Amino acid sequence: MSINIYSQTVDVKKSDSIVLRKANSKNEYYVILFNKENIKYNKSNGFKYDTIPHIKTVIKCKECKEESYGFLIKKIKKNKKRQGSIRTLEDFFKDRTGFNFGGGYFLINGHYCKNLGMPIE
Repeated sequence: MSINIYSQTVDVKKSDSIVLRKANSKNEYYVILFNKENIKYNKSNGFKYDTIPHIKTVIKCKECKEESYGFLIKKIKKNKKRQGSIRTLEDFFKDRTGFNFGGGYFLINGHYCKNLGMPIE
């Protein structure tokens, strides 16, 4: 019996809202993906995240929709043999449960990046 992991790539466009920061290791980065629709929804309904200043922790309200997801990624060389579906960031936010985190990639500014795990809270 064999398990075939179906790889998926989230194609991040210039018009998408992201923050990319260098991590401690070579070729590793933190990427934060922002969901514009959820930010707009929370703002229009008066929902907002609370911050605990002395420990710099952000807490999401019960009614709030998730505004962002962070990932640790590593830049890799493009593998021509890589198969799988390419999804937009909008598609990713509509169906996160369908994203294969273990076999997931991000295409950011023409560079392929391997997702190194589940979203960082």
